[in-house]
Amino acid sequence: MAITKIRLSEQVFQELKRMIEEKEFHPGDRFYSENQLTAMLGVSRSSIREAIRLLEVSGLVRVHQGKGIFIADRSQEGQSAFTQWLRDNEASLAEVFEMRIIIDSKAAGYAARNAEEAEIRTLEDICELFRTRAQDEIP
Repeated sequence: MAITKIRLSEQVFQELKRMIEEKEFHPGDRFYSENQLTAMLGVSRSSIREAIRLLEVSGLVRVHQGKGIFIADRSQEGQSAFTQWLRDNEASLAEVFEMRIIIDSKAAGYAARNAEEAEIRTLEDICELFRTRAQDEIP
């Protein structure tokens, strides 16, 4: 029998999900604040925040900076929870991409300086295959 370790934030996520269902929150209702949830569940704010992010990505809640956590309207047509999450977090995603540009270019330079000849040939072959397939797709 294998025992699986469950992260605390996952347990908190499940508990918050249960609370939303059992307390009969409705779309648009304000959910408990991070401070209230921390006190109610006896866990750290970081665990609460991570669980709330999971709820948000799952489409169960919407977080409005400075206003609070609100129960999401699950009947929104044509808009997935993930798409809405991307829109709501556009600024922080831009920051992540900026950091990736800095870090990834440094990592690529490091990899290029330390690459062996066989690895370089493999990458060249992959690039050529990509070019060939891309040209085949152009009408």
